[in-house]
Amino acid sequence: MEILSETDYYILMHLETHFFKVHYKSKELQLQDYLQIIDIAKRQHEIYGKVYLLYTQERNFSIEKETWAYIKKNANKYDFIGANALVVNDLAQRLMTKLYVFFTKDKTPTKIFSDPAKALEWLKEMGRRH
Repeated sequence: MEILSETDYYILMHLETHFFKVHYKSKELQLQDYLQIIDIAKRQHEIYGKVYLLYTQERNFSIEKETWAYIKKNANKYDFIGANALVVNDLAQRLMTKLYVFFTKDKTPTKIFSDPAKALEWLKEMGRRH
């Protein structure tokens, strides 16, 4: 696992070929950090083709309101992302994440998991389909 970027808010790692892991820390994710993640994913797309993102998070992680709004408005523009797997263990965050995924109507396949291994397995299956 190679760390591609790390800030106070996240760690972005290259797992293998076109699979990447974004781990959000116990902070409120800021828009500039989210945009850094997207920029790195775009650059990886130029190397590997579609990228598949596994997201994990700390228990007290949250996303700044402005960042949520940006994600919701722009999520359908990320055609370089093959699929998103979200690992969410906290019940309250899980419910909020399910609502977000439902209302965003993003064209990128996105699924919520409680087990990171199963999430990565699903991403690899999605990668084989493309």
